[in-house]
Amino acid sequence: MHKEMKSTFQIAAMLVPIILAAGCAVPQAAQTKASRPPLIDVEVSIVRITTPTTAAGEQAGPAAVAGWVREGKGAIVHAFSLVAESGVEAHAEDVTLVSYPALFSVPRPDGSTADRAPPETAFRQIGVDISALSTLEPGDKHVSVCLAANLVGIEDWRTNRVTLVSSSNTVELVARQPIFHKLSLDTCVRVPFGATVIAGGPLQESKSGGAIYMLISAQPTKLP
Repeated sequence: MHKEMKSTFQIAAMLVPIILAAGCAVPQAAQTKASRPPLIDVEVSIVRITTPTTAAGEQAGPAAVAGWVREGKGAIVHAFSLVAESGVEAHAEDVTLVSYPALFSVPRPDGSTADRAPPETAFRQIGVDISALSTLEPGDKHVSVCLAANLVGIEDWRTNRVTLVSSSNTVELVARQPIFHKLSLDTCVRVPFGATVIAGGPLQESKSGGAIYMLISAQPTKLP
């Protein structure tokens, strides 16, 4: 059966200074008119840094992460725009269905078991699903964003070989199976309008090392 590896990582948060445009007063008519909660647009970029020394030895900020991507030390693997009313959860996913040969155990004459590769095929989704609950803070130019993301990928492949011997024939069965790696992130951040918050950190239990960062920005599409 396939092996699954789980990783945890440290959570860090950093705010990028912003400059807010002056003169953003809401007209009096808009202030008094009853309206629905504002729409909040949450932009999330998931970045995989593949150089362990970079992830562990340098301070991570949005500018640093962007620089590592430009230098070929990592890449943006997923990008989302989640739009929902303030206080309403938004959900998105970017997944692919992969198939691989399943294994099962069969008894041997001596009572032990051996793995065989039958024609049955197993399926699993890889990629990321993410949800965001964003709330516009009253009287302040900030958005509270609570994110939950689950990432499933293929860490490596293993080859299983089983030799079946009969009185008239010898057959070797070969099955390549993925080793899945699952990563979960739950975090809540306070995002100023126009700023970017970074969350994530070095992968602690991943064979390939490196780090996962989430670059998060949030902005109302209309003011209440």
